[in-house]
Amino acid sequence: NTDSGVESKFHNILKKHIEQNLIYTKDPDSKSSKKSGKQKAGGKITSMFSSMPQKATMSPSIEKDDFVSPLTIETYVEYRATPITLAYEKHTPGISDKLSMLEISVFLLTSMGAVLAVPGVDLSSWVAITVALSTGITSCIEYFQLKVERDTRNNSLAEFQNLMTWWESLSIIDKRTKQSKEKAVGVIEDGVLILVER
Repeated sequence: NTDSGVESKFHNILKKHIEQNLIYTKDPDSKSSKKSGKQKAGGKITSMFSSMPQKATMSPSIEKDDFVSPLTIETYVEYRATPITLAYEKHTPGISDKLSMLEISVFLLTSMGAVLAVPGVDLSSWVAITVALSTGITSCIEYFQLKVERDTRNNSLAEFQNLMTWWESLSIIDKRTKQSKEKAVGVIEDGVLILVER
């Protein structure tokens, strides 16, 4: 059949182009294909691309970010978007816990001050101390804008995680479209700028 022959030839050419320029593939029957995509090297988990020959690597995605040269969208996601998302996942719970602890302290000090001010209790001199401590903690919360930072980080983190999930669902061709690039860069940069400019 001529149509199937043309189609087969086209697919072979396309596959060869992808293997040489876009992705690294091996024969499924080879022993190395049974290995995991990540290997241990020097006690650290490294990317599967680090052990590949230079000519066979997926050059757009493994180019390291030197913060000077132009970078591809794959490099941006790998070396900037992913670390930023992981950093937000690591630090956001700490900010929330710190704020919760300070708010509980204010509540306890306020309650203690109310108890000490009860008539008949000869501890009224301590009321001023509890009020001062409560006011000081509240001032720290407002000065460091912990509530704003917590809310900003939570919102940005949700957007980052949604972006990463969406990005993983895209094909190689879809990742290289202008709309995908603008969305990926825009979400990450806007999320960081909101936190910095708060």
